[in-house]
Amino acid sequence: IYGDDFKYTLASTSEARPSIGGYIIEVNKTHHGNRQRFTVAHELAHYLEHRPHIIGDGLTDDIGVLFRSNQSGVSFNMEREANRIAAEILMPEKLLEAAIESGDYKTKRQLADYFGVSEEALSIRLGVPY
Repeated sequence: IYGDDFKYTLASTSEARPSIGGYIIEVNKTHHGNRQRFTVAHELAHYLEHRPHIIGDGLTDDIGVLFRSNQSGVSFNMEREANRIAAEILMPEKLLEAAIESGDYKTKRQLADYFGVSEEALSIRLGVPY
């Protein structure tokens, strides 16, 4: 679900929850497109890897809540894993290596723009501090 149907505050990033016949991922429309893409990939990673934890009303990733704590029932390690998988989805290893080796991208910002991600997401993918 995208757009006016998103029911959370500006601080909320996303939600993954069961629905009839499947799952729904909601994304905050006020966030930058790159962030939305990463968020969808992140929630997809939760679906693929942590589906048993997506029960009841689902998972809501709120800034400062889910990512930094265990208040929603999802551990910090699960969040890190979802971030890593999201980065792998958006920046596949072979494509990333080819882009770096091409020499066409002189800065982290240019490389991030090429993949349609934030510099922070690129840092996660490269395993370097942001």
